[in-house]
Amino acid sequence: MRRQTFSTCRPLVFAEREDQVSSFLSSFLYMFILGLEVRSVVMYNISCNATYPERQEK
Repeated sequence: MRRQTFSTCRPLVFAEREDQVSSFLSSFLYMFILGLEVRSVVMYNISCNATYPERQEK
């Protein structure tokens, strides 16, 4: 019963902004995955620098 009332009483503003919200969520998901890749690369570089410091290279 609650689901039916929610679907019928859903505001029109939300229905109008569904396309905008979906596009925003897709772009946010893309940026989130991109950020995870960048963070993994940065963490990999930090771990390499921690195991092999630049001082030893000199």
